[in-house]
Amino acid sequence: MISDIITDVIGLVKSGITGEPAVLHDDLDFNNIYRLAVKHNSVPLLYYGLVNSGVTLPPELEEKFFAAVCRNIMMCEYQDAESAKLEDAFRNSGIDYMPLKGFIMRELYPKREMRIMADVDILIRLEQYEQIVPIMEGLGFKFTVESPKELIWDKPPLSVELHKSLVSDKCDDYYKYYADGWKFADKALDGSTKYVMSDEDFFIFMVTHLAKHYRVAGIGIRHITDIWVYLKNKPSLDMEYIDAEISQLKLTEFFKNILKTVDVWFNGAEHDNVTELITEKIINSGSFGTTDDANKSSALQELKSGKAKNVRTEHILQSVFLPYKNMCLLFPVLKKAPILLPALWVWRIIKTAAKKKGTLVGRYNAVKALSPENISQYEQELKAVGLEYKFEDR
Repeated sequence: MISDIITDVIGLVKSGITGEPAVLHDDLDFNNIYRLAVKHNSVPLLYYGLVNSGVTLPPELEEKFFAAVCRNIMMCEYQDAESAKLEDAFRNSGIDYMPLKGFIMRELYPKREMRIMADVDILIRLEQYEQIVPIMEGLGFKFTVESPKELIWDKPPLSVELHKSLVSDKCDDYYKYYADGWKFADKALDGSTKYVMSDEDFFIFMVTHLAKHYRVAGIGIRHITDIWVYLKNKPSLDMEYIDAEISQLKLTEFFKNILKTVDVWFNGAEHDNVTELITEKIINSGSFGTTDDANKSSALQELKSGKAKNVRTEHILQSVFLPYKNMCLLFPVLKKAPILLPALWVWRIIKTAAKKKGTLVGRYNAVKALSPENISQYEQELKAVGLEYKFEDR
């Protein structure tokens, strides 16, 4: 049974986007609403919902909400200005690029600050990266880290993720489909070096991205609002093509359940057991899911792939002795001198023990919770919404 607070949050989300007033429970705790708004990085969206619903907040809470909205508006303006400079530099230097995710989605919301963008995601051609480096440096960005699918550059408070691929090769079942991200790229109409996905392929990628996050740790409010906003703005999508591609990705059941959840949130449809499960997970997860779910997901992947027999032991070892690739992200010198790995393991253990005792205790308790029963329960919850981990030969 969906709680009153979750019902009210959904009502405010809808109100924030549509402008329609929400019918709220009399005993609504607005402090709790604010905490949830922060947790989901959706303060402007929920604040506009409160305003549209005629809610008068206590002065101190009104000030908190309003100040956070102003900060987000300023962040939008800053991101836009820096992104425009980056696009100009890429075009002028002949760099091919394709904006992704929030970069595109934010423009479809009634007010752009409703759709907070944590970072700017852009697909690049890896063979052009040597040309890109001086461009990023010239714009004041500093390279921070390389992950399996992206190269991250920072210019606080902005982060730019230059994608080498659309999906990490760790996502075996989705990587097959997205191994070559550029096959989904169409030349932009302005004739520049900018590329775009078709409306249908962008939507399919959005659903896949949502599925990936859902099973890895959980999703936040904006993952669902993105689906509704996109469908409202693109009423002529070729759904036959979308359904066929979603089927290739083995996401048909999950896609159906997400659309049902969107229908409940925005069109007044009745909940069923699956939409309740999805809704509760979303509200409880926050923007990026929970550490507990992330640990269970990681353990489940290891068991399904046959890489681990005792996930507790494996996670303890991995927490203490990070894999070489992860250590390289923390200590880039390892790429040139791998022989330093044992020494840096020891140095990291000593440093963590000295400065982050609470972190170590938290990690230990999290690993203790990885019982076969908890992992199995997590697997069943994923299957209930149409998701699972499948490891097949690529």
